[in-house]
Amino acid sequence: MSVRDQVLLILMKLRLNLMIGDLSRRFFISESLSSKIISYWIDKLEEVTRNLIPWHPRETIRVTMPQAFKTKYPNTTCILDCSESLLQKTKNLDSRGESYSHYYSHNTVKYLVSIAPCG
Repeated sequence: MSVRDQVLLILMKLRLNLMIGDLSRRFFISESLSSKIISYWIDKLEEVTRNLIPWHPRETIRVTMPQAFKTKYPNTTCILDCSESLLQKTKNLDSRGESYSHYYSHNTVKYLVSIAPCG
């Protein structure tokens, strides 16, 4: 599978949250290969984009903070949100246990997102 198609597959997973089986059928590959591609590219994207995301100093956050935050939440430095995407069950029982979500009753990957009050 070409690198271009692999990147497209991972972007479709991240943006549309398509199931592994659906992605596999769209790209004419096995579910296990889709899962391996997603795991590989998630790690690579994190390595490449880590330095592109700045963490602003507290003073910069205060200066650019919207008035609503300055009034009600003056000590806010970031806003956190979490999200989950469904995963295919792995054969490794340890990995399966680590990714199991009791809330969804499925295996999931969890994302923690942080944003400055100014956006």
